Amino acid sequence: MTDLNTVNLYNTSDTEQQAYMPDGKRVAMAPFEIRPWPREVADVFLAQRGKYIQKYQAMYIPPSPGEAITYIANLTGNPHEPEELTKTQFDRQRGLDMPYTVPNPMRVARPVEYEMQGEQVVKAGEGGVKYTLSTPPKRVKIPPMVRLPVPRSSAEWLIRRDAQCEEGYRGSVVECRGPSDFEPNESWTIDDVLLYMKLMDPRTAWKKFVVGQDEQEKKLNLYRAVFPRLVDEKYSTIPKHAFDAAKIQLAAQVPPPNNPGNNNSGARA
Repeated sequence: MTDLNTVNLYNTSDTEQQAYMPDGKRVAMAPFEIRPWPREVADVFLAQRGKYIQKYQAMYIPPSPGEAITYIANLTGNPHEPEELTKTQFDRQRGLDMPYTVPNPMRVARPVEYEMQGEQVVKAGEGGVKYTLSTPPKRVKIPPMVRLPVPRSSAEWLIRRDAQCEEGYRGSVVECRGPSDFEPNESWTIDDVLLYMKLMDPRTAWKKFVVGQDEQEKKLNLYRAVFPRLVDEKYSTIPKHAFDAAKIQLAAQVPPPNNPGNNNSGARA
């Protein structure tokens, strides 16, 4: 949900990092957390805790001439995932595979980084002698809740690498839908995001994700829940005219405050 007024910060340490705004308000980042902050908050973090807090920029894979572009997304930090995963371990005494549970790593927002080996390019040297030259490796860095446009071949390579990850980490990178012309972003109010998502996925209780100490944190937590739906082509995006019509209809259903016509306990003559 980042825009020009927010900055992705990365806590590179294994301890919580705290900073204090000019008004004395404390802001904090969990160990190894990546999250967007308003620019004024990010500047304070970098000034006070710059040894451990750094900017985290997405890194794109450059397109190849004539190759189709597709989008990939980092789905870590997904609150729709179950809190625990069930695994099995062989119990020698019982001679059986016994189940046990572990925290689900997909619920933890983390960066996804891969490096692709460079292609082998055939060059012609002196006297027409051909030789191969390795091109520089290609790196991709995807912060949580971010989607990137990449060449189709690169997307396929990334999906294959993701499938080779340890169980519980697979699905961190997915091929996804690109940004639409009209979808929730940093400038939207929480109420507008909730209405959009109710139209997109009415079966989910979206209000439960609006949690936090302030408006910014509530927006961030809500967007963490919204993002997997926005990038998933199984869910239809909502056109602006349909959203506007729903908003007008909702406003008509809400009685205005302090409306005497709704006061059934008025004084009797």
